[in-house]
Amino acid sequence: MHVIAPSLKKPHNTRQSHQKVKSGCQTCKVRRVKCDEQRPSCLRCIKSKRHCEGYAPPLKKTTKQPERPRLKAQLLPKPQHIGSYIILTKAPSFSRFENEEESRYFEVFCTSTAYEIFPNIEMGKLRLIFLQACESRDSVRYAIIALGALDMTSQASRLKGDTRGAVGVDYRYTPSHHYQSAIKLYTRAIKHAQMERETDLRTALITSLVILSFEGWIGNHEAALQQIGIGTRLVKEWKERYEYTTMSGYSSSESREDESMLSHVFIRLSIQSRSPPTNQPPPSASAPLPPLKIDHPEGLQRIPESFDSLAEAGQFYGAIVKFAVSFVAQGLSRIARATSLTGAYFVGVTHDTLPPEITNAQAILTASLYRWMTAFTRFKTVRKFKTLEEKKAAITLELQMKATYMGAVKALAQDELEFDKYYGVYRDIVNLSEELLTCSNASRAPRFSFDCGVIIPLWFTGHKCRDPILRRRVISLLINFPRREGVWDSTFAGLVIESLMKFEEQHMEKGKIPGWARIRNTSFDIDLEKRTIEVKCQQRTSGTSEEVVTQRKMLDYYVHTGIALENIGAVIAR
Repeated sequence: MHVIAPSLKKPHNTRQSHQKVKSGCQTCKVRRVKCDEQRPSCLRCIKSKRHCEGYAPPLKKTTKQPERPRLKAQLLPKPQHIGSYIILTKAPSFSRFENEEESRYFEVFCTSTAYEIFPNIEMGKLRLIFLQACESRDSVRYAIIALGALDMTSQASRLKGDTRGAVGVDYRYTPSHHYQSAIKLYTRAIKHAQMERETDLRTALITSLVILSFEGWIGNHEAALQQIGIGTRLVKEWKERYEYTTMSGYSSSESREDESMLSHVFIRLSIQSRSPPTNQPPPSASAPLPPLKIDHPEGLQRIPESFDSLAEAGQFYGAIVKFAVSFVAQGLSRIARATSLTGAYFVGVTHDTLPPEITNAQAILTASLYRWMTAFTRFKTVRKFKTLEEKKAAITLELQMKATYMGAVKALAQDELEFDKYYGVYRDIVNLSEELLTCSNASRAPRFSFDCGVIIPLWFTGHKCRDPILRRRVISLLINFPRREGVWDSTFAGLVIESLMKFEEQHMEKGKIPGWARIRNTSFDIDLEKRTIEVKCQQRTSGTSEEVVTQRKMLDYYVHTGIALENIGAVIAR
């Protein structure tokens, strides 16, 4: 037997340790593979036919600071359930940030703020559109950085004395510092937006959305509604002039996709801009009306018996919402109805016979909604949602469709007693809202969302469902889970509904509110300087009299933002 002498044995080669390289592209970092660092796209990504997400900005060399406690691991946790989202890791090129603080705010937006403002799975593409616009538009980039600063303001305020669960909070600075930084960055964004005169439709809509997000976050409803109006008008002009084609200079299919998504977002936001009337006179039944144009989407006939995925359910949901918005907007004027989110009509101004085209459109809409809800119910019985994001997306879709269903019913109801038949649907809306609000950790529950979630469905329910127990659950959810969705503030909504409930329950008979005592034509005046709300509504004086009085209630106005009220006043005074 041949034995190798010890001196001739092959030495064991140990791998020399090197400092970890952090300069690879973002795609290779996520895949945890070596990057060849070719620019603008690395060869590894090109060969594997993957989209190269580019390179992070290099860290600036700074003078050595005294060593502080190591908090990075908990400040920037690894995003959970990556598969449910488009990963927001591509930062603008290194020259875009003026200092480390701007870079940190941008990182907070990517890892936290974007998912709170755009919470739904179907909005993943919208998040990416925003980040892509940062490369070419200074106004969008500064507005996004400002939103990240606002998020750090809210986190620092909520987590004062409790650092668990913080995402990107820099404990060297106070909430006031982050807030002042947000204001400065936002002011800079507005200045750049004013200088960027030549903008295409895509950029104009993105700019409106980021401004809307900032103004909605701090509670400036007037400015937020103004941006919704601007965006809606741009979409309307674009469609009328180009007949659903892209604007000049954007001929790629990707650009058409972006513009289509952005226009759909403003269609949904137009629902929020339909605020209750203040000093409008009752509409005249004899006034001429424009021609009725309600397109019945052919795709609604193809709703399957059961959906295959949340994405498929979301596509049909989008088509139904477009149809519903068109129906409600045109149908209200034809039955002399006020353009109010409460769906309340002026007392004594109704039609005995509704136009047949309106009733036909309502029948098509309600049938489509019923088919969707049936298909979704079957889908839920066979699909197990593995992640929290999937569960929240499913709850949100079902909640919005039930609310849309009640909106279609409500639009043509000429008797307040009609809503009593839909107690089961209202109960489902309240249960789904409660499940959505409580399904995640309360400390990380989104306090601001770009799109409507639970507030508008609960607002409808609180106005039209007169069950005393269910109504009090609505008020409790709105007030105990303070949040803002677009231009809607939950605390404000809860206070208004509570006032209306008290007006009606003064005349309760055997646990029920008689039809004559049910309020109509709700409106309110907000005084931001005095921080008060005056709630106003119409109510008959008795069951034997047609006399109508205007009920009034003055409330203290509390806006939940995580920002000190004196700072809010400074913003409003700009």
